[in-house]
Amino acid sequence: DDASKALAEALRQKAEGYHAKFKEVVDLTAQQAAADSAMAEAASSVNEIVVRAGEDQQAAMIAQQGQSNSLMIIGTLVALGLGAVFAFLIGRGISHPINVMTAVMKRLAGGDLEVAVPAQGRKDEIGEMAGAVQVFKDNAIEKLHMEAEQAERERRAEAEKRQAMLKMA
Repeated sequence: DDASKALAEALRQKAEGYHAKFKEVVDLTAQQAAADSAMAEAASSVNEIVVRAGEDQQAAMIAQQGQSNSLMIIGTLVALGLGAVFAFLIGRGISHPINVMTAVMKRLAGGDLEVAVPAQGRKDEIGEMAGAVQVFKDNAIEKLHMEAEQAERERRAEAEKRQAMLKMA
């Protein structure tokens, strides 16, 4: 019947389409295999180039290693020398003002209120220390003045007391 013929024709067309696509897949697979083979050859060639470049680079690194070791040793010695010089200069720049300030504080502690406090104009920790030492000095001077005034008041009070006792007597 006509329906069976139409179905058979549709199946035949589908089978021919499938056959054409299958042939296309087989052809593409063959092309892929050829491309894979070419890629494998290229990879092998690149690998050989990379191995040779690595060997050349390693030889160059070994050749320059001795030179860089010498430069590193010289650089380290120079850096150590400069570090020692800078440490000495910085240490001296810090220790000298502190030693001077210590001597001034010892004289103040010994009662010498005439000693001048150095480094008051500095804008660093030494200047702050000098300001504090000046405050101690000023307070010690003020204390002496207050003690002198107190002694004078006590002397006057004692004199007034004697005068009062003499008047009463």
